[in-house]
Amino acid sequence: MILYLVASGKFSEEEFVSRIEFSLKGGVDWVQLRIKDIEFLKRILERTLILKKDYNFKLIVNDFPHVALEFDADGVHIGDGDFEPEKARRLLKNKILGISCYNKLERGKMAERIKADYAAFGALFPTLTKPGAVRVLPDTIIRAKKELKIPICVIGGINRNNIEDVISLHPDIIAISSSIFLAEDPSREAGFFKRKISNDIL
Repeated sequence: MILYLVASGKFSEEEFVSRIEFSLKGGVDWVQLRIKDIEFLKRILERTLILKKDYNFKLIVNDFPHVALEFDADGVHIGDGDFEPEKARRLLKNKILGISCYNKLERGKMAERIKADYAAFGALFPTLTKPGAVRVLPDTIIRAKKELKIPICVIGGINRNNIEDVISLHPDIIAISSSIFLAEDPSREAGFFKRKISNDIL
């Protein structure tokens, strides 16, 4: 399983990048930058790419394929209405493309049809990042695992109290935001989730 950090929050540029680095030290495999302010995104992206010399991770940009291409990030994650999925696939060529599928299996099938690299389902639990997010039932994740061939990502409200339930669904990617990125010690929290995921594999 891939541990996928969704980095989002109101921090200074220095603090934002510092929290990403501490998360990487804890064992995060992928980092998604969920930042709406494009100029701030570009500054964070530039500084986060420098971390690749010390850490082996994939860097994903939320919403903005052209920014990802400009900085040669590893990929893009798009939601409904952010960017046309087919156009994103053509634009990104061999880069990672992730699609938000919410609670809709049909959207997951669309993601597979356009050759996206993963389909993300959520929110699995109530989430601080998106308080009004539509919930996805565990049965939808189970069906997605059976019916789709592309990797399945789960997201939304994942924390220390429910991680065992998440692992029991056998997703390919576990995306966590607040429980790592907003934690007092992102490295410690990332390490906790990484160990949980690794123990499950063993």
